[in-house]
Amino acid sequence: MKTHNTVPDANDEIERKSVETVQWLIDQYSSGQVDAQEYRFGMQVIWQCTTGLIDSKVSEAISNEVNSIK
Repeated sequence: MKTHNTVPDANDEIERKSVETVQWLIDQYSSGQVDAQEYRFGMQVIWQCTTGLIDSKVSEAISNEVNSIK
């Protein structure tokens, strides 16, 4: 049986990479490698670059994380 490799949809890939990058940034912050200001800035950049391109629930979760940082 022949299997076909499927090329991921661009939106799926943007969403996947966004989630991976958010997790990476959370890990960096949790381990003390970035401070709160850098963490907030990074989250804001991710949100600004992806809002309207990724699922609204993922975008909302990122926005909520940005707003939770004091």
